[in-house]
Amino acid sequence: MLHKRRVSYRSISVTEKSRRCALRDINKSLYGPQGTGGVCLLKDLPVEPVITGGDGMQSFSKVQPKNLPTLLEAGTLNIPGIAGLSASIQWLMEKEPAEKLGTYFYQELQKIAGVTIYGDFTNPRVDVFSINIKDAESAIVSDVLWEEYQVATRPGYHCAPLMHEALGTADRGTVRLSFSSFTTKAEVDTVLAALQNLALR
Repeated sequence: MLHKRRVSYRSISVTEKSRRCALRDINKSLYGPQGTGGVCLLKDLPVEPVITGGDGMQSFSKVQPKNLPTLLEAGTLNIPGIAGLSASIQWLMEKEPAEKLGTYFYQELQKIAGVTIYGDFTNPRVDVFSINIKDAESAIVSDVLWEEYQVATRPGYHCAPLMHEALGTADRGTVRLSFSSFTTKAEVDTVLAALQNLALR
């Protein structure tokens, strides 16, 4: 398992009744190629494949082999993606832990009047932030951040419409800011200054 400080993730237990499996994308905080992902299943959890065939293990069988991981590996494996993921994990394991800029950003962001920050910050979390400025549309805020400050963000609903309904942001979405291992303190300060200026408009 990768060290917490080196990769944006937090440990979870899949032995709890409420957590029978864990899924994650690989192409974001682990910097793996697109088309790669990960799954962790309890051994007794029944699963059915969506795609079958071409397993190369039991060529004359008319059903997909039941053993894992073969059950979920129909067709040709994404070898380039797996190799790329291996290289990205190796890089992450060898680099020094990044400065904890997310904590600094959150503390400074709380000082800006007119900015609403969504989420639970009482537990460990990755450096992804969802915000709004006053009653402005998230798409407009995101456009201004890019056009005037060259700050790339993502506005909208982030593939989570039910969460936005729960947050009361279904009418405008939120602006998402995501930090990475390449983010610098100077860049974070640029974002904070930009948000301060927008909040004063």
